[in-house]
Amino acid sequence: MYSYRVTKYNPEYRVNGAYTRDEWTSVADVGKAVNWNEYLSVENNYVNAVIAFMEKVRVSVLEVSNLEKYDTLQLYADQDIYLSKDMDELYRKIKNGVYLKKNDIEHLVRIVLREYLWCKLVHTPDVFVHFGYDYYMYFGCSFQLDDEFIQQLHLLGLFVEEMISPYNDNNI
Repeated sequence: MYSYRVTKYNPEYRVNGAYTRDEWTSVADVGKAVNWNEYLSVENNYVNAVIAFMEKVRVSVLEVSNLEKYDTLQLYADQDIYLSKDMDELYRKIKNGVYLKKNDIEHLVRIVLREYLWCKLVHTPDVFVHFGYDYYMYFGCSFQLDDEFIQQLHLLGLFVEEMISPYNDNNI
């Protein structure tokens, strides 16, 4: 199994594994360290990366696993952070074991990045998308990602580094 960390963070600024630049790390930074349009641009890149990964590994659905829902509606009530109608409907009905197609995956990635819930996305036995704190994301699959795909993600402003997901377990 190959595993990759996919982030907006340039690895050139890592020292002994720690990222040394001061950058925004959460949707909670909107209005403070990042404006809404800049945030959405990066969020779109993450969504596009997950969709590109699904295409690369030739899966049309991913299964929701290890679901955790949070009540952050009040936390962001004074900011322009919201869920669209489709995102809100998905949030309300999402459960472990549900298989999502690309359109719902797009919504789910946004919901996760906006910290309304956390989950793993899997296609057993050998494909996963994991989300971490501070806008970290991890991809896993049975083959090594090629340079062309890594360049595709780099053009989205994302960096790909081989790394085992800290959210990995025996059930991917």
